[in-house]
Amino acid sequence: MLSPSIYSVCNQLHNILDQDIKLSLQLNNRRKSLVLQMIRDGNTQSFINAIESAVEYKKVIHRSSSGDENNNNNKTINRCTDEQMRQLCYAKLNASPVDSSPTTTTTPPILTRNMIDIIGKDIGQDINYPSIDTSNGDGLRIMSWNICSEALAINYDRFETLPEDQLRWSSRIWKIVLEIVNYSTIDVICMQEVDCFDYLISILSQLGYGGIFVPKPDSPCNYMANNSGPDGCAIFWRTDRLDLIKYSKRILRVYSYKTNQVVLTATFKHRLSGRYVCIANTHLKARRGPILSAYRNEQGKDLLKYLLKKSKHMPLVVCGDFNAEPQEQVYRHLTSTTSSVLSSVYRQALGSEPAFTTWTKRQGERQLKKTLDYIFVRKDCFSVKSVLSVDSKLLTKPIPNPWYPSDHLSLVTELTFIDK
Repeated sequence: MLSPSIYSVCNQLHNILDQDIKLSLQLNNRRKSLVLQMIRDGNTQSFINAIESAVEYKKVIHRSSSGDENNNNNKTINRCTDEQMRQLCYAKLNASPVDSSPTTTTTPPILTRNMIDIIGKDIGQDINYPSIDTSNGDGLRIMSWNICSEALAINYDRFETLPEDQLRWSSRIWKIVLEIVNYSTIDVICMQEVDCFDYLISILSQLGYGGIFVPKPDSPCNYMANNSGPDGCAIFWRTDRLDLIKYSKRILRVYSYKTNQVVLTATFKHRLSGRYVCIANTHLKARRGPILSAYRNEQGKDLLKYLLKKSKHMPLVVCGDFNAEPQEQVYRHLTSTTSSVLSSVYRQALGSEPAFTTWTKRQGERQLKKTLDYIFVRKDCFSVKSVLSVDSKLLTKPIPNPWYPSDHLSLVTELTFIDK
């Protein structure tokens, strides 16, 4: 049973919000008043859950690292190479490995795409496994991917392109892993909508990855039938390439009020170069409309302020599902304002953002094809060597589908440190 103090905090928060809404209206700031009303009108139970989650926030952050001496499970981890894991994925999916021969007619269990260097030259071919050597110490290969929560996919999204049984992690997890090893070796993986962290780290640790995870304060997954826990953001890293120095999390604010979105940051030491780098992963508020756009913009302001303070002057990479197209305020604030220090790796490499990063068809709705996902970097710290194309011969209909396990495409980039 909740203590009276929890209800008291809820009532106080409602009263403070009411005062701010009235003041905003008096100042003719209608947009701010509407955003604040959106925060206030969240049901009381949601406020209570968020407050309780905030109290226990640090306790539910998960950490796993092959270098953690206190993790006894690491002693029994079976190591394997990327190629061995690829073969295991094919075996789990009851598929035959795809021959690199140009005459092969075998269809892969997951669509593959080309890596494109900064002047547009293809690196690798479809159904081959493009790989760039990052082991010389001067670069990082980063992936950002909203992997589509199981609970949300089954209970909320209503996809027309994949039946319910194929949306379960038992059907999708090996395609998720295959996507990772197809573009190996990826140094850092930032994932959103993760509600299967323990499942993922049990597999990725075999490839030498450590991982950290932070849930949303009040994940909608918790209210859905047969859920596997709250969804949130996770960062995985190759422990033979990077040493985790510290990590932190923040509940993003809108006009100083906590929201249901988070950012997870990790500072690493790059072993071969000795450089330090800060990696951030976030997932901003979803849905369309001008008020939601304003909401995301305020989250973006809070995000940028927090990250610049945390990273100081070290190299910074910001990954995530921002739920905003390039013309939205939050994108412009992060990349185009005079005070911004960030640039988009895809825009830098290709001259514009990808044509889309999500392509969906939900029951009773028209198809949606939009760019919502980005990888941003500190402008003066990295040059972009290559990015992963969104084009593929098998990408002919909305996702998720039998050839792709999420409603968002993964983004991959290879970055080179700039000497100062």
